[in-house]
Amino acid sequence: MQLPEFVLRLRDRMVARPEFRRWAGRFWATRGMSRNRAAALFDLAAGFVYSQILLACVQLDLFTILAEGPQTLSRLAARLNLSERAAEQLLEAAAA
Repeated sequence: MQLPEFVLRLRDRMVARPEFRRWAGRFWATRGMSRNRAAALFDLAAGFVYSQILLACVQLDLFTILAEGPQTLSRLAARLNLSERAAEQLLEAAAA
């Protein structure tokens, strides 16, 4: 059985409110569902970030450069055409 459209709109408005989400996270009957959905959303966002880090490494040919042997951060940054700070952030993200 499908819920009437106005009920679905009301539900959507309630769920969109931060106060309701905070309440749902504290209330014993909805806490589990709230946490599961938050965890699923976090996993989705994290997966996107991980894929973007991998894409950047592949597009910059980082793995081929590293296969040549150890490099200093400044040398690696120059070869990748990145600032040292950007190269360091990419390497830290890729290692995570």
